Amino acid sequence: MSYTICENNKLYMFFNQLNNVLCLVSSYYYGYVACFRYHEDHAQGFIMTASVFEFLFLIHMLLQFLVEFTPEGSKVPVTDLSKISMNYINGVFVWDLIPILPLYVVELNRNRQYLFNIFKMIRIQRGFDLFDVRRINTFVKGRFDKQIQNIIENDPALAEDKDQDNNKIQDILMVSYAIKIFKLVVVILNITYLTGVIWLILCEFLLDFKYDISNTPESWSFYETEHEDTFIN
Repeated sequence: MSYTICENNKLYMFFNQLNNVLCLVSSYYYGYVACFRYHEDHAQGFIMTASVFEFLFLIHMLLQFLVEFTPEGSKVPVTDLSKISMNYINGVFVWDLIPILPLYVVELNRNRQYLFNIFKMIRIQRGFDLFDVRRINTFVKGRFDKQIQNIIENDPALAEDKDQDNNKIQDILMVSYAIKIFKLVVVILNITYLTGVIWLILCEFLLDFKYDISNTPESWSFYETEHEDTFIN
């Protein structure tokens, strides 16, 4: 009895795509929290949202030890669990493990545990798999191939018509260019967002330095008083 999951399993492929979407969405969410923390009135909502994210990411990570893979240059998928596990561990396992670690239990100076949320933004690279041009082109071409088969079966004479682009080559090229342009726009927006996140965090540390430069308790007390009514410490 095989306990492995076929890499082309439709249910797994749907869950994998859902995971990619969540990687993008959660990266923006955790980036916001890393910059601005959250209001105490929204603490329960943050905990519930983060719990749903992390639970689904944990399931996806565990499934990678069961999903078959096809080595480069081969057409036969590997079904041995030990080889599947080693392939995952030697691959992207570390990038899946780091964001899911409960680093918030580590106490930081001035209760800055919320900054650990920035490590969860590592998942954004997996989210970009949604815009895999080669995979999308393969899917689109497959749909067009099915249409061609229907044309051949229903009207063989129309299939030989040289004046009609039955292969939809122009449409495939247009889809490919549209995806590439959209992906470029998304990458630019994400770089801008990440730059803003890093800048805001640096500004907060510089603000600390402004009040700590005299190394007196009064300097931090003023800063703490200004923020204690707005954010959770």
